[in-house]
Amino acid sequence: MPSNRLSDALLDELDASVMMLGRLFAGRHSDACHEAVVSMPQMMMLRVLHEAGPMRVGALATALGIKAPATSALVEALEARGLIGREGDPEDRRVSLIHVTPLGLTELENAERVRREHMRRYAELLGEDDVRTLIRIHRTLIEAMVSERV
Repeated sequence: MPSNRLSDALLDELDASVMMLGRLFAGRHSDACHEAVVSMPQMMMLRVLHEAGPMRVGALATALGIKAPATSALVEALEARGLIGREGDPEDRRVSLIHVTPLGLTELENAERVRREHMRRYAELLGEDDVRTLIRIHRTLIEAMVSERV
């Protein structure tokens, strides 16, 4: 990790740009999700479950970075629509594991296709090399934040 001390002005500018970009992306992605059948938070839950496999609600909340009540509400909404299901945990019969259903996978794929087309318009402004650099930078920061090493 670099040891040079960054100026307050530079840090303030970085903070402001990251927050603004996050808000704009969230807004644009929400708009893109309206063209699909699932909301952005629902899409994120389906994506996490698809990539990680069946999970307990608590682990799902942690993976999504949201509180358990919000996770439970999302689970109930998606379960009512048949996009996710529950199965018994083989290690603890008192606990359910949440999983994506085939219908949920179809809806996730549709939502991701719509979102990807919206994202393409912005990413093509940068070019492939800049997008790869940006991804590398984001992954470095995400890893540091998730591991809480900073």
